Amino acid sequence: MTEESKGEELAYIEPISNHRVNAVIQVIDSANPALVGCIMQITDIRESGVLAAMRIPHKGGTAYFRLKYGEFAYIGEAVMIPDHTNVSSPQKAT
Repeated sequence: MTEESKGEELAYIEPISNHRVNAVIQVIDSANPALVGCIMQITDIRESGVLAAMRIPHKGGTAYFRLKYGEFAYIGEAVMIPDHTNVSSPQKAT
């Protein structure tokens, strides 16, 4: 893990090897301030960043966001991997 100083704050940026489909990430910087702090799951890896998904509680469905590298931090692997096409049946990770 490397550190990048941002004034008083420290942002931890994980190596790119941790950016894989189904990894859990947290938004640490975004053009949309409402996303900062949100927990998401990577659904696709792109050259410029990732496509990440987040469930919409009590409304149903899934919201997808494009995040550039540096806008999110790696948290870990998902314990349950939701089937984004079927809201009612998440699958346990193996």
